[in-house]
Amino acid sequence: MIKTRLLQSMLLLFFLVVGVNMQAQSIAAEQMDERFNNEDNKIPFGWFAKGWSVEKGLISSDSSSSFGGFDPSTTGSGNGTPEFDMSSLFGSNDTYWLLTPPVDVKQGEELVFSAKKKKDDSGIGGGSGGSMDMGSFFVVERSVYGSNKWVKVQDLYDDLGDDLKEFKVTAPESGEYRYRFRTSTGVSIDSVAGFHIDNQAPDLYIVVEDTETAFVPYGVCTADSTKTFCVINTGTGPMDVAMTLSNSSYFRMSTNQVHVQPGDTARVDVTFVYSEATVGWNASEITFTASDNRLSVQKIGVSAIISEPECWVEDFNAQKKTPYGWFTEGWEWSDSTMTVKSGSNPLAGGGGYLMTPPLDVRDTRDPLVFAVKKGGGSGFDMSAMMDMFMGGSGSLLTVEKSVYGSNHWEKVHEFTDSIDKNYHTLAVTGFEAGKYRFRFKSSSTLSIDSVAGFHIDNQAPDLYVTVDSAAVDRYSFGMQKANSTKQFVVMNTGTGTLQVNMATETGFFDVSPKSLTIAAGDSAFVDVSFVYDERFLGEKNDEVIFTPTDERIVAQSIALKAYATYTDAWEENFEPEVEYVGDDEKSFPVPEGWETDGWVLKKGSGGGLAGLMSTNNSWQANSTDNLYYLITPTLQANQGDMLYFEVNMGGGLASVIGGGATTPLTIHYDRNGDGNWQKFGDFTDSGAIIFVAPYSGKYRLKFTGKDVMLDNFMGFKAPLQEINLFDGKDNSEVLQQYDGQTVNVNYDRVLSAVDNGDGTWKSRAYTVCLPYEFDFNKYYEDGQVKLYRLVLVDDYYYEFIFTNDFPVASAGLGYLVVVNYGSVNLNAVNAKITASLKHEELADYTAVYSYKDFKDKKTDFAPVGTWRGSYKAIENAEAAAMAAYGVYGEGKMKIICSDSEAERNGYLGAFRAFYEPKNHKSIGKKSCDMKFIQTLAGDLDDVAIENFPADAFADDQATGIDSPVFHVIEKDGSNTYFDLQGRQLEGKPTRSGVYIVGGKKVIK
Repeated sequence: MIKTRLLQSMLLLFFLVVGVNMQAQSIAAEQMDERFNNEDNKIPFGWFAKGWSVEKGLISSDSSSSFGGFDPSTTGSGNGTPEFDMSSLFGSNDTYWLLTPPVDVKQGEELVFSAKKKKDDSGIGGGSGGSMDMGSFFVVERSVYGSNKWVKVQDLYDDLGDDLKEFKVTAPESGEYRYRFRTSTGVSIDSVAGFHIDNQAPDLYIVVEDTETAFVPYGVCTADSTKTFCVINTGTGPMDVAMTLSNSSYFRMSTNQVHVQPGDTARVDVTFVYSEATVGWNASEITFTASDNRLSVQKIGVSAIISEPECWVEDFNAQKKTPYGWFTEGWEWSDSTMTVKSGSNPLAGGGGYLMTPPLDVRDTRDPLVFAVKKGGGSGFDMSAMMDMFMGGSGSLLTVEKSVYGSNHWEKVHEFTDSIDKNYHTLAVTGFEAGKYRFRFKSSSTLSIDSVAGFHIDNQAPDLYVTVDSAAVDRYSFGMQKANSTKQFVVMNTGTGTLQVNMATETGFFDVSPKSLTIAAGDSAFVDVSFVYDERFLGEKNDEVIFTPTDERIVAQSIALKAYATYTDAWEENFEPEVEYVGDDEKSFPVPEGWETDGWVLKKGSGGGLAGLMSTNNSWQANSTDNLYYLITPTLQANQGDMLYFEVNMGGGLASVIGGGATTPLTIHYDRNGDGNWQKFGDFTDSGAIIFVAPYSGKYRLKFTGKDVMLDNFMGFKAPLQEINLFDGKDNSEVLQQYDGQTVNVNYDRVLSAVDNGDGTWKSRAYTVCLPYEFDFNKYYEDGQVKLYRLVLVDDYYYEFIFTNDFPVASAGLGYLVVVNYGSVNLNAVNAKITASLKHEELADYTAVYSYKDFKDKKTDFAPVGTWRGSYKAIENAEAAAMAAYGVYGEGKMKIICSDSEAERNGYLGAFRAFYEPKNHKSIGKKSCDMKFIQTLAGDLDDVAIENFPADAFADDQATGIDSPVFHVIEKDGSNTYFDLQGRQLEGKPTRSGVYIVGGKKVIK
């Protein structure tokens, strides 16, 4: 008695020293008072633990994980809703629990204990890993004795400190219970006191191969198979446990009853009896009934698979790799199972698939059976993330089939509720006889232990092609300015030797070698090349076709694309000229020539969820966290040229789950530097973007976005040397200086239609003779500008007749240009300067003939004049001496008069066209109408001669003449009559005279 009191006094003094007051007066002598200070460091009698151990007078949980998570078996806040198991996201499924002995509790009694955060050997506190604390817990739970249904009583994690602290748990009602301390982190408990221990209360706990489970699969069996069940008494009183089998035909037990003392274990061998089994799935259920009727009955299911004789069986036990004939994307061999690979991401295509070898189905009754469970992998489990954000991930496992060689997959069955953390044997059946491949697909972490059924085909090759470790149906080489080669991998995923031939269809791509022979399970490399040809720029498409010689296997094709650009195309990848070493978070200004109000150069991070798990070390232009703009330097492009660049959208996890960035990247373009920004589009997804120049000219692109990164620009060109041409000035010096050179031209002449102010336009005609080639359709919209040349003159009706629809104005030739709406300038990029005119070399093109000779179909008629152009202004006196005609007024050509003030009627400016007759009497009138003709071929009856656009009027190069009205002188052959002034008559003429019918002059 004296020794006992002395010990109690010493313990009390110890608790006072460490700063803990257990308030001993609240604990009756017969109540539990456990101090964990036994000499052999064992778990005390009646207690039971998983992951806790006694050392130095403390009992502590394991703290090896960096952080834990909410536990799914616990109800949150008493509302019955399971809390999300964040630990499974980040690879920690550790949860440690410590059970008290069975206790008899009176309402209002207290359980008193002291606890703290566990420290490691260095004295550093444990806990959840600092900034990575994603919900570590330390909870007290209770269960009605014998039921094993746990309810959270109190969550104490936030109250834990580095020093021992006293905690109390009050019993809400009387009854028999077990309490437990459960945690995901390192916790140390010094003492537990209170309640009354029931010294005659056994408790039942069953494990199979160190695992607590409700189902035990024996897998595919070819002989008897035995597993040991451990029956553990975790309580304080002895118990007898009886075991019964629901189906004793398939399984037998080494004993039907065991006696287990408190803290002891009894072992029962359960054997699957192969000789007494039948083909297929064989199942039974073992019921464990304790002699103490306060304990709940427990049941564990067992099953085994027997295949038909000579049927294919794969138990994944033979080798530490994917077995022969199997093929997988996203699964891996682990501990004699095939498991979804750690880190598989369902947002990027699910957890991949596991594909069987080619199989021969001979009977529609044959099943494909397999054992599967959820879990088994480690690391980042994206399925849990999907559950949290999307309310469940749907099907846990999908089985698909494909007719061998077709690569066309059909869903067979989806499994959901039948899969949990215990192995279950599942089966699919009902297939027509034939040759198939099957595959298992999952976005969760699953393990498949055994597969059996059908017959393997050992002479069945199969074809699988990857690029950058992924199967694709298309591949883009991106923007290229030289030859480029990509290595494809051709794999034989089947069981026989594969022979395959490769080919492309156009000269823009090539493949080498042209044929391969690949053994089963092997692979070979194939070089697929883009063949650059500077004569053919722009988008190039083709396909590479893989054709097996085995006719059972369908040929595969991969579409190819490349964008060819200039060998001297502009590039910008934002990499510093001098290698930078230092803080990756540091930013730098954008390069010279770019404009911005806030973009900077930073090291890329990948953006979105990918940015959490990968690092992109290239420098990128970054918009940071505001809607800043970034404008490229001025570039030049011909119509159809491409500018390629890559976009990396930010936005974090929300943008990934939402399908794109929350704030789009908006792109505008400015043509010719006039500040008129046109919208190109809004973009929300990362990837490559190609801007195609709608017209030839100079361009700038403006990017506006938040949390956007741009990189790897290629295409267009840096601007060439620029020259300026001026209307009304002598440009001969600059033309001679750059004769034969290719430059950019700025010409200050603007050709405009007239805005009627009501949304309509009045067309206007000009004459043009440029010292460089100019394709109007490449610089402006189709139909905005029409181009004509003079081909005929009619000295009877005093008409100049033009032929139309020339797309390109050649250098040194004269043209009539009609602008139908808007304004156009004659600025040009990549233009080759031609300084001099050589009319003798262009006579065939510029010769003008008599309409009468053409109508009479003469074969030897001679030109009556020349449609000419000039790079310089021609004085009136000189023009009058040539009897030259220029354009003026509405649809009129006017002869240029002398330079006298009285007769001055116009002038010929620089870079313009005019008509010079060989015989001054060939037209014979000072003012003549302009018409155009569709063609110069065939009979005159087939020629349509029409007026210019009904509201067209000419550039004012002559003055003092009233503008006459346009005349229509031809119709489509119908009997519509006009007088010689082109006025349409009402019906047939009633008196004699000369009229126009169907484009011909007739006498009535």
